[in-house]
Amino acid sequence: MKKIKINKRIILPLAIIILLAPILATLFSVFNKQSIPSAHAAWYAPDWDYRQQITIDHTKVANTDQTDFPVLIKITDEDNPIFDNAQADGDDILFTGSDETTKLSHEIETFDPTSHQFWAWVKLPTLSASTDTIIYLYYGNSVVEDQQNTSDVWSNGYAGVWHSQDDTTSTITDSTSYANNGTKLATNEPIEADGKISKGQNYDGSNDRVDVGDNIDGQFASSRFSFSVWVKAETLITNAGIIGLGDSSSRQIWLFSSNSGGASLSIYIDGSRRNVTISDNAITIGNWVNIAGQYDGSNLSLYINGVFNTQTAASGIVTSGSNNNFIGYINSFNRFDGLIDELQVANTARTPDWIATEYANQNDPDTFYTLGSQASYETDPPTNPTSITTLYSEGGDPITNNAGYDPTPYYSWPEAEAEGGASDIGVGVHGYYSYFGTSCGAGGADPVITRGALSDTADGLHYSTSTNVSVPDLTTNQGTYCLRIRTRDNSGNISTNTWQAATYYFDTTAPNAPSFVAASPAGYSSIDSFDFSWPASTDVAGAGSSGLQGYQYQRGGTSGDSWSTTQTERTVQGITSYQEGTNIFMIRAIDNAGNTSSEVQTTYYYSSDVPLKPTALTATPDISDTNSFSFSWTAPAHSRPIVDYGYSINASPTEGNITWTGSNTTSLVAAPYATTQGANTIYLIAKDDAGAYSFESTSVATTTFICQLLLLLYPQV
Repeated sequence: MKKIKINKRIILPLAIIILLAPILATLFSVFNKQSIPSAHAAWYAPDWDYRQQITIDHTKVANTDQTDFPVLIKITDEDNPIFDNAQADGDDILFTGSDETTKLSHEIETFDPTSHQFWAWVKLPTLSASTDTIIYLYYGNSVVEDQQNTSDVWSNGYAGVWHSQDDTTSTITDSTSYANNGTKLATNEPIEADGKISKGQNYDGSNDRVDVGDNIDGQFASSRFSFSVWVKAETLITNAGIIGLGDSSSRQIWLFSSNSGGASLSIYIDGSRRNVTISDNAITIGNWVNIAGQYDGSNLSLYINGVFNTQTAASGIVTSGSNNNFIGYINSFNRFDGLIDELQVANTARTPDWIATEYANQNDPDTFYTLGSQASYETDPPTNPTSITTLYSEGGDPITNNAGYDPTPYYSWPEAEAEGGASDIGVGVHGYYSYFGTSCGAGGADPVITRGALSDTADGLHYSTSTNVSVPDLTTNQGTYCLRIRTRDNSGNISTNTWQAATYYFDTTAPNAPSFVAASPAGYSSIDSFDFSWPASTDVAGAGSSGLQGYQYQRGGTSGDSWSTTQTERTVQGITSYQEGTNIFMIRAIDNAGNTSSEVQTTYYYSSDVPLKPTALTATPDISDTNSFSFSWTAPAHSRPIVDYGYSINASPTEGNITWTGSNTTSLVAAPYATTQGANTIYLIAKDDAGAYSFESTSVATTTFICQLLLLLYPQV
């Protein structure tokens, strides 16, 4: 690593305290996490003041997960706070996994706060191709010693890794534990220059070379190897040596370029030479190109910029060389003119997916991952949100009465610092632990410990930076559920209390139906207005019972009605018919989850066909001096039975003056009906069994009778 060294000698007792403090803090944190979650459960150690989250884009990882993969991290933004807050030599810099506390091995290639250059390699136990990988970059500890573990970063089958920056002007370093360090031909031959990854070496095409010793041969597997190297040609020279591992009679690995931009890989297997050649124009003047090769015991292959280019069949044991190994030089070949950077040699055959991912990371680190903002260690916990939006499903209707039969409820809440959202006055809100299950109320589930029915995002919990939760399918698991949330800030502090954001009665059982429904009037009616009533119903008791919400009704048959809105009353008035004769009225119960009972129905009857006027209405006698008259008539022809007759004297009939006989008899007995001297008129109407009658002229029969008394006697009926 190229960095500025500073003196950190302190007195021994203080050194012991400082060195033990992170260990004790970690043990204390672990103890807390195994019992009751502390308010600050996810920070590497309090001696580190800052961190940044790094999110690796899984779409940049080719097809398959990679194991123990060294990822290149690059920060060159002068505004990034790491350059102001880390030690000048970067000794306090470390990386952790997604749990924010497990330390990962790393190597710093360059850390220079003045020029704002930070290049580091981090060994990831798993680099996922299906989900984003999250790691954390910690710094801001002014007294800690170097946190690097360089040899472990390159322990996954690497035989040599040369970052190609100067250790001195005459040497470069091998980062593996094999220490195959390189010695230049002479001081600045080659000379350090800006490389593809931080610094590289510029070879003059004349005599520059780097001797990396004669020990690499023994570090190869007999039938496997891989390499990767970045080159940038300044001129194209025939047979220009890039890598020369082995001598002229036993070329273990020789890589050389041509004057047409091609390149060839040559190895000796069982004493016989095998070659594979990249087509022309793969290498162009002034442009960086990555060349990777591998031998898997069956084929010798070459890749350009992470993409397979060509291969040749080959099998057998790679012949071991006896001479020194070189970068930028092959014995009896021309010298390479240009820059060489980041040569990695492994004693295993890397897969095509590994090679493609390696290229994507090294070629453009800025798009391989995203950096979060700096978070500071502080101890004040955030507050939880206070407002929740509840839907039956994502994009669905709002949940009513905290109940439903939809198995995938969806919840969302405002963004942090917005009205109704979580808040943290120190470092800002990072995300939310969520639980959805049946452990509710006082003493209910802690989302920091358990997730309930929610998906496992990591470590058996449901944690997300999103302000929403989508519940997986509850299927038929009826019950009373709740959503419980705790908020976490960017320092790892967790809200003191659990917010029970919502209750959900997941109820798929229909309530009991009313036992009957009664109509009034019960028989036929010519008045098109009916009342209905029914007894109380109940919801079915059991897990998740949401309780009875009320009742809905509709007319049946051909009415075309939809169910009414829900009401709690058990009566409804003024329902009209939808057809002459028999009509149907239906009622059902509905619970708070929206389940409805079976339908209960009754019939009601309406007729608008009023009887016509009675015929042959006759007064007997038609003239009387005693005011004694009787009347007779013939019942009108009608579709329904006539059950009553009504009459009025000397005035057209109305509801106010009509007298009903109470019988379907077609006569009135003799009585003093006249109300005036001389001519009198009787008006007569008929009523059917539906109660239909009319005061219209077509329904009213009349006849005249004459009274000649000086003193009238009024009828006594």
